[in-house]
Amino acid sequence: MAALNWGLGHVVRLVPIIRELELQNTEIVIAGSGRSGTLLQMEFPNCTYIELSERAVRYGNKHFFLSLAMWLPFFAQNIWKEHRIISKFCKENGIGRIISDNRYGAYSKHIHSVLIIHQLNVLMPKGFTLWKPIFDWVHSRLVARFTEVWIPDEADAENRLSGILSETNICKHKALSYTGYLSDLKFNIGTDKEIDLLFVLSGPEPTRTQWEKQIALMLANTSVHIVVVRGTESERTVRFPKSVSVYNLVMRNKLNKFILASDIVISRSGYTSIMDYVTLGSKAILVPTPGQTEQEYLAKRMNKKAQFAVANQDELTLPKILELKKGLRNAKPYINKLLTELIKSRLRLF
Repeated sequence: MAALNWGLGHVVRLVPIIRELELQNTEIVIAGSGRSGTLLQMEFPNCTYIELSERAVRYGNKHFFLSLAMWLPFFAQNIWKEHRIISKFCKENGIGRIISDNRYGAYSKHIHSVLIIHQLNVLMPKGFTLWKPIFDWVHSRLVARFTEVWIPDEADAENRLSGILSETNICKHKALSYTGYLSDLKFNIGTDKEIDLLFVLSGPEPTRTQWEKQIALMLANTSVHIVVVRGTESERTVRFPKSVSVYNLVMRNKLNKFILASDIVISRSGYTSIMDYVTLGSKAILVPTPGQTEQEYLAKRMNKKAQFAVANQDELTLPKILELKKGLRNAKPYINKLLTELIKSRLRLF
């Protein structure tokens, strides 16, 4: 099991799959790096762990796609390195299958390899649309290395969260399955709303820290009960008011309790975060990472649901949050009915 280390979203999606595989008495090896690797080790301390060293992606609020494009040579190098490490380990230890969430080097020509991905259709920002055919061709070559593709979404178009992100023909030659929304969070009836505002930070640096600084300034003169989950184990350099409860990298069961106990959640509009809030039926204000087309698209799409509102990062203030939350309501929790049967059926094919 391996996941891309861009924030925590990709690794979090593996958690319900690993738990389901544990119920099937499957021996599991997990591979990761950075914050994602740390979280996997926290959640599954009894699993064998492989460290995948890599150069982490970094981008700021401006020229997001350009800075990401400049990082692509290092991305290719990471793929080559992790492929060598994983292939060697699998050969030496008799691994029977590989499941990777967006980690394109986590595959083997000799082992049934599954790619978990929701963004098969990468949205290009203005000014870069001419590059899309080339980008799609390269992307299709990366996807083609895997035996099959799992999309963490519902097959029914009416209930599909990913929208056009998963609508593409680049993997039409692949076995393709839908897993349902991948979230390990559980809804508990009767949880008291003890937290007025819950901020959940995520994403690569330095944008995560930049947003953390903005939130700290915004909360300087407030007396309501606020919890901030920083989403990192790095040393805290941002000072919050004493009235704000601040946590670094928390276990999933603790985050589960925080979300259920919160009147409203404010976070990035990452796909995994959205799946978590839909699973719990929670109200949320989504703040897309500036310049990140996927998050901007998902935020706009989710704004149509009564449980989600959207705010740009530069316009987010406490009065704005209070204004937006007035029109929101909790939704019915979601139960994934696809994952167990999918894993059982696919295990028989491995």
